[in-house]
Amino acid sequence: MNRLNQANLQLENEEDSWVHIKPFASAGTVGHRLLRSQQDIMDKIEDSDFPCLAESHLSGREFSCEAFIHKGKIQFLNITEYVKLGYSNFVPEGSFLASKRPIILKKMQQLVDIFGIEYGMIHPEWFLTENDELGFGEVACRIPGGHILELVSQAYEFDALAAFVQCHDPSLTEEELAEIFPSKDFKPENHYGNVMIYPHKNVINKLEIPETLHEDPYFLNHTLIPPYAGQKINSREGFGNHFGTVNFKGPDSKRMKDLLLHYENVDFYV
Repeated sequence: MNRLNQANLQLENEEDSWVHIKPFASAGTVGHRLLRSQQDIMDKIEDSDFPCLAESHLSGREFSCEAFIHKGKIQFLNITEYVKLGYSNFVPEGSFLASKRPIILKKMQQLVDIFGIEYGMIHPEWFLTENDELGFGEVACRIPGGHILELVSQAYEFDALAAFVQCHDPSLTEEELAEIFPSKDFKPENHYGNVMIYPHKNVINKLEIPETLHEDPYFLNHTLIPPYAGQKINSREGFGNHFGTVNFKGPDSKRMKDLLLHYENVDFYV
């Protein structure tokens, strides 16, 4: 953090440069710590966090991409708009990110070329600044979490998981690939989004679905299951232990974003 402060020419009494750490032994978001100050180093870091990866903080709008690759070329690119990382996202992206698609596609193909990826999928996360600069966050050579492939399948009307598997077949022809993926000019009529639901309490007794949710025209369905009385909730590590999702469908990306933000804060388990 001191080296970053020096590199960023931080003045005395200015806030410290933010640093992310993540233990080498942990997967996904488990063990991730965001350190915003020198005091955070003392308060948040534990001996079990070492050895770890330490990275500077990237500013900008965070989003992910899912690129289906065959013979080193991107056959289909999805852009997932994050509303809140680990809680909610929707597909396809809103109008702002959609306007940057040519820049994003170019950078994505460069990423494929640099890593020499021939088949399958990459799932990187990017940060787009106000100056249209793309900051590379991380990349995984796998399918994404957050039920993103389910959203892709619904929005683009094809089986995204099956397409992921088929992308690994080097014998596929251009004609066969064209049958698997949506046409280049396909435009989804609706956005599909979800909120991953986590209980707000340490002990829960029942599931409560607000009437306003059922009445909303964007509401699609949910996968929430009633708990047993007095069920205790384990401490949360990472983003993998949500209790289910609330799913939405609608044509307006701003309305979609507002709904996802709202239902992140609704306490479904009481």
